[in-house]
Amino acid sequence: VQAADEAAAWAAFADPAALPDVVLADLRLASGVSGLQLAQRLRALHAIPLAIISGETDAQQVQSVRDAGLPLLSKPLRPARLRAQLEAMLALPAV
Repeated sequence: VQAADEAAAWAAFADPAALPDVVLADLRLASGVSGLQLAQRLRALHAIPLAIISGETDAQQVQSVRDAGLPLLSKPLRPARLRAQLEAMLALPAV
């Protein structure tokens, strides 16, 4: 699922039968809602492994992602790192 904004993302997540296996969200979304906020709302509704992708270097922003218990993948993202993270996320039991 690829969504250009928050409304499109929520529309994509509305059908439980069509949910993705994992969700990768950029920390900064175009709509002004952060990827962290999206992930927290999504977590409350569905048991889907989530990770945040960001080029953010602000220590407070980075810590907020870690405090939420989410993996943070730093940009630029190397394919091997992405593959390893996806494999780890897919191996987790549903929460």
